[in-house]
Amino acid sequence: MRKFLADIQLRAIIKRFATSKNKQFLSWSNIQKVALVLNADQNINKSVIDKFVAKHQKYMEVFYVEVQSKASTYADWQCITKNDLNILQLPKSALLTNFHQKQFDLVINTCDENDLVSQSIGSALIANYKCASFEKLSAANLVIKRPAESKLNDYLEEIVKYLKMIKN
Repeated sequence: MRKFLADIQLRAIIKRFATSKNKQFLSWSNIQKVALVLNADQNINKSVIDKFVAKHQKYMEVFYVEVQSKASTYADWQCITKNDLNILQLPKSALLTNFHQKQFDLVINTCDENDLVSQSIGSALIANYKCASFEKLSAANLVIKRPAESKLNDYLEEIVKYLKMIKN
């Protein structure tokens, strides 16, 4: 029953934060600000992500979903913990409103389609376009499937490769 109610609330969150402005695809060279939505269940290696950020020389803000933890693991990432969730195990409205004030060129959601917390966060973030590894609820403009066996860094590099192919 909780899962059913959480799905309904997720649809409402996506609808609430959906923008009516036209989405525009930017080439990788025109992207300045990127939001990465990651989940602790993906066995994240922080040094690998930090190297990815440094390599591409873009402003990247990491939103790290660690709902099994009560305290933030990393001080320089936006960590979403158990304390940030409501009774349906979705982010609290105040947190989403805070995230909605941030402006990005691109949001990359690396989490799977069953991760409702990450979907909520990805929907709340304002961006010219959003990339995800799933098509659930049409929240993403660009869907690049992530093979189950692929490493997170390889998947991120594949996204960059596709974004470099976009011509403006």
